[in-house]
Amino acid sequence: MQHSVYGGIKQWMASETLPLSGLRSASGLLAVNTFVGLAIPFARRCGFRVVELERGYIRAQVPVRRNRNHLGTMYAGALFTLAEIPGGVLVLFDFGGRFVPILERFDITYIAAAKSDVTVECQLSPETLNSLEAQMRQSDRASFELVSTMTDSTGRRVAEGTGYYQMRYSR
Repeated sequence: MQHSVYGGIKQWMASETLPLSGLRSASGLLAVNTFVGLAIPFARRCGFRVVELERGYIRAQVPVRRNRNHLGTMYAGALFTLAEIPGGVLVLFDFGGRFVPILERFDITYIAAAKSDVTVECQLSPETLNSLEAQMRQSDRASFELVSTMTDSTGRRVAEGTGYYQMRYSR
């Protein structure tokens, strides 16, 4: 069943009429989170979930309850996962599954201990999305940087990251 759901969501993403507006609904976000959980099982285990997805914008969360370290704060690996996955989600959904994301490097700075759930926000400008599309028409790959800002439930910054991604055509 897992492969059937994964295949159906991937086919839906690859359709030329992918309704990104539909991803704003609870059922649309459920589909996105199901896809992410199937594609990256650790994302499901750590409780990663997309809570908002627009063209070029993503907001996602991980709960502290599943990700405590030996100090009772959020495990650094969970914060890394929270910061890294959005680059792939944006590539897959902004470009309708035509391209696959490849993480080349990720720099993360841990600023403060997170004692609550953590939210990440990432954004690619319309100009960047257009530039990536143009690069893909000229070549078989395109590169971009995505800045991540992670905050706890009080709005305090707990980490920042920059992912260096490459896109290639999906096969």
